[in-house]
Amino acid sequence: MPDADDDIDDTEVTDGGAAWMQDAGLVEELKKAIVAGGDRVCIEDEAFLRRFLYIAKGDVTKAASRHARYWEYRIKLFGSERPFDKAHAALSRGERCEATLRTCPFVKILDGARDKEGCQLLLVRPRYLDWRKVDEQQVIEAMWYTIETLLQDAETQRCGFCAINSLKGMSPKAFNRKFMPKMLESVQNRLPIRIGAMRVVDNPGFFSVIWSIEKTKKRIEVLGGDYARLLNRLPKESIPEEFGGTYVVRD
Repeated sequence: MPDADDDIDDTEVTDGGAAWMQDAGLVEELKKAIVAGGDRVCIEDEAFLRRFLYIAKGDVTKAASRHARYWEYRIKLFGSERPFDKAHAALSRGERCEATLRTCPFVKILDGARDKEGCQLLLVRPRYLDWRKVDEQQVIEAMWYTIETLLQDAETQRCGFCAINSLKGMSPKAFNRKFMPKMLESVQNRLPIRIGAMRVVDNPGFFSVIWSIEKTKKRIEVLGGDYARLLNRLPKESIPEEFGGTYVVRD
């Protein structure tokens, strides 16, 4: 299996006019590659399979490789249930994820809010994670559930998403530094979605020490309390009010 791509460092957004997107035969090629690779699961859903072609920019081999990694991890999380969609929101695992997000609303889709490149905005607030009420498995399940909800939108499939990570209210004790790499590893190179960028705001002083040791991704930008830099990158109407924008977050 080829080496995994880096979803964060990949700066090229899929070209919506690329010739490969008009090639109906690519989906059939992908199905054959999936079967040849011995994958346990192959859903006969063109829209679903095209997600993997989008992120691989039409490269069938890369798309099949990601598809295999996706199902390997997804089955580990959810068993053999099909991908979440609106028609299957009542699945037991989906209900569990919804319950996790009600208990600890650490991640939220900002409906209708996009950055200047068209990426859907996702607000991540680790301060809402109460490790006395949820465990790491539940949090990763809820993140996957959220991202698969994002993937129902065709534009997000094409452009990906931009995460605003607010570390306001975090303490060294609450910051689970061992868990953060697990979360990224669970999403990167598995889910068929591009992480357009990550903006870290309101990071506490101790985070700078951790960041100097652990920073490896060039598209993760630490802004601290400099909200004006967010305004340079995102439309004001897409930025939550607490960061100097006009978007109203309704919890």
